[in-house]
Amino acid sequence: MGGDMGSCGLKRVYSRQKRLSGHWHFLIAVMVVQFAYQTARESPLPSWVKPTWAVLMLVSFSWLALYPRRARTVVGVDGITVRWIIRERRRAWRDIYDIRVEANAYAGRHQPSAFACLYDTDGRRLRLPFLDEMNVEALRTEVADVRAAAARHRGTAWERRPEVEERIRRRAAHRQAWGSAALCAVVVLVGMVVVMAVLFFTADDLPSPLLMFLWIPLASFVLLAALFNWRVQALSA
Repeated sequence: MGGDMGSCGLKRVYSRQKRLSGHWHFLIAVMVVQFAYQTARESPLPSWVKPTWAVLMLVSFSWLALYPRRARTVVGVDGITVRWIIRERRRAWRDIYDIRVEANAYAGRHQPSAFACLYDTDGRRLRLPFLDEMNVEALRTEVADVRAAAARHRGTAWERRPEVEERIRRRAAHRQAWGSAALCAVVVLVGMVVVMAVLFFTADDLPSPLLMFLWIPLASFVLLAALFNWRVQALSA
């Protein structure tokens, strides 16, 4: 984290502080090997599959390699800027409703257990890169300091508004609906892998790999996402 560099101690830059772990380098190495193998081997799949796979692997590899080095959160007198690999997003203080520390539901050995999020006045949530427990000591104290230093630039007090809290709640419910649908689709994909393995040893003809590994999981994701989001809408009505 960059220290206070401006008046009022508000200019702060949060970037990756810890070196990339061996786990991260292992992931990148596996992706490189997999990319080389899939590109070189003969395949009975349609001709468009290999270039599509190559593009997906290159995008994933680029993200894994560049995100830890380029992403950052910049806090200044004008507001907060979130930078990713290519693009960035700015929020002026007058448009920021709150900055909160939230628990990471997917925390693991190489993931922070809590991170900071920005909420705007429309209830939209924006995670702040590297403003988390892995890269900032005493995260809650740091966020409280930022809120206190920013108070004079906002023009309004940090206060809860029922209408914004309701928007935040609804958006959180929809995020969970999409996340649940994605998780279920992964479970379906794993199930298709098991079914395909069984059929490989027991059946004479195998179903299309595209059907089993792409279309069925994708269809399950679309259907479940629609169902879960409809349920959220119904409960909110």
